[in-house]
Amino acid sequence: MKHKIAINKIVKLDDDKGMLLYINCKINKKPATMIIDTGASRSCLDICTYKTLVGAKSKRHVQSNIETIGLGTAEMKSSSVILDSVRLNRLKIDNFEIVVTDLSNICEALKEKANMKIDGIIGNDLLEGHKAVINFERSTLTLTS
Repeated sequence: MKHKIAINKIVKLDDDKGMLLYINCKINKKPATMIIDTGASRSCLDICTYKTLVGAKSKRHVQSNIETIGLGTAEMKSSSVILDSVRLNRLKIDNFEIVVTDLSNICEALKEKANMKIDGIIGNDLLEGHKAVINFERSTLTLTS
């Protein structure tokens, strides 16, 4: 089954006409805003968002102290956790594994440049796993369940 999700655009982030795409979704039944990043191998949640949406004492850790690279920084320590559910429009993904890490550099930049709060990043693990198609003209992300 195909699921179409409305994409929002943040434009004019820099002098090069840079643009970011983001979607609104629900994580564990709570609203979240996630950037779509086809260059990210894994989906990530900011550590502060994780504590709000899941709780600091969750027992659903898969792996702690994993090294992640990217996000405009050097290597950093992260954790891999299981979320009860991620809902993207009508598509519900149960028991989704996601990386929890410090995204404060991205969060601060978006707050400063676009007056926007983001909670995390949708990466290629979710996009490829659900045969994602991004339609820029219609501003939609289509995922297959």
